[in-house]
Amino acid sequence: MNADGGAPVPSTARLWAAFLIGTFIALPFTLALALGISLSHDEHQHLAAGVLFAKDGLLPYRDFPYFHVPYLVYAYGLLFQFTDQFFLASRFFSAACAALTGGAVFAIAWRLFPARSFPQRAAIALSALVLMLSAPVFFNTAGHSWNQEPSTLLAFLSFLCLPIAHQPPKPALRLLASGLLLGLAIGMRVTFAPLVLPFAVMLWLAGTPVKERIRTVLIFGAAIALALLPVVWACFAGLDGFVFGNIQFPKVNIEYRFATGEPRTMTLLTKLRFLFKEVMRPNGILFFGFIVMGLMAAYRARTTHRALPRLFVFFLLILPFLLLGSLAPSPSMDHYYYPFAPFILAGLLTLFADIPSGAPKSRWTWGMATASVIASAAFGAASYDEITHLFSPQQWSSKQMRLEAAELRRLVPEGKVLTLAPTLPLEAGLKIYPEFATGPFAWRVAPFVQKELRAASHIIGPEELEARLAKDPPAALLLGYDKRWEGPLKNYAKAHRYRRISFLEDRQLWLAP
Repeated sequence: MNADGGAPVPSTARLWAAFLIGTFIALPFTLALALGISLSHDEHQHLAAGVLFAKDGLLPYRDFPYFHVPYLVYAYGLLFQFTDQFFLASRFFSAACAALTGGAVFAIAWRLFPARSFPQRAAIALSALVLMLSAPVFFNTAGHSWNQEPSTLLAFLSFLCLPIAHQPPKPALRLLASGLLLGLAIGMRVTFAPLVLPFAVMLWLAGTPVKERIRTVLIFGAAIALALLPVVWACFAGLDGFVFGNIQFPKVNIEYRFATGEPRTMTLLTKLRFLFKEVMRPNGILFFGFIVMGLMAAYRARTTHRALPRLFVFFLLILPFLLLGSLAPSPSMDHYYYPFAPFILAGLLTLFADIPSGAPKSRWTWGMATASVIASAAFGAASYDEITHLFSPQQWSSKQMRLEAAELRRLVPEGKVLTLAPTLPLEAGLKIYPEFATGPFAWRVAPFVQKELRAASHIIGPEELEARLAKDPPAALLLGYDKRWEGPLKNYAKAHRYRRISFLEDRQLWLAP
């Protein structure tokens, strides 16, 4: 697209080349994040769900609890058909998705400055990529085994495919691709659902005849619906579990948080304060730079009687709905705002592309932008120190995971492991209890869920533990990952004379008598 929302670049091959070049430049950095950071407890439910689906044929909602829409389960299920190194494979997948997002930003920057010389276009594209990689909201999120990176990639590509100007090449194909990609993004992370409205508005505003507008919006909506058919299938395969996991769990989680003295970032006011303090301030170059450039563009448009770039207006239309999806989960976490990195960068690039070459103070504006890129790179460089170990697999976090898994398999040759950290037993080739696939999340909210709903959603609480294990006792209990909630598990081990042995530095392994 042009900065005014016009036609795509005539040389599609060069645009694809820019996309691939940007991806390959970003990939070593996203891999450094993925292979260097340790496992977060937020990753357990995604990894465990993928393994249960791939190796045991179990379905989310129908056979075990899952508190997201299901497309990452399907993606991991396909990926895990080819490997038993689940942690490493999922981290590579996340790194690839983050790198592809970087490639898309690089390609946008390349496209928006066609009048510049080759070195200038390359410098602008590389600067945009550096800004994204060095943004805390990016490097604190990218590389984990969760649904942030793939869903953001899909949503961002959906926007880039929108045939806003209805001009060749192949606007109908791009319209279909945009709808399918947005549907997949929603199926990966439901917080992207609000984007349906601004995308449809953009398509409506871009058309001229009313019939053409209606046709365009209907095709776009049909493509989204088509992409979401597997979500509908998963819903009907396990209706109670689906409803609880995607609608009722967020409410129960809020109840649990307040009841246990954790009311942080649970109200709109505290979420907005979190947004300013924990997201906007650390990422000031992105957020405040976008605000300043937007105000400058508005002033320039007013004084010169030029309209704002249409593509920038569309970005302004998207941002409130992107914010709505980021504010929806409770409590707020900084990684919920990860999608802002590529979208705001694309908006910034649109604003810079609209600056006339001979405009007053344009050199000053570009000079400040260059200084901002250098400063951002300097502050963000420390987060990529693991890049020096990229070709040393012994230093990867996945290697440590494999060593721990091998030790666990030596101590527990077979059987099920009861734990709130299911990734390690699965990595060791052992079985887990499907009810504990979410790690600590289902277990800790169980007291706030009615018993009938627990049974329908495959959730068990402390009072059901004994009955659940009576005919299927664990070969071992692996504790020490979430001590606050492991008391009933430890009591079970003691009551049934499990033998405690030391495992790793701060973990406990209880072996069956």
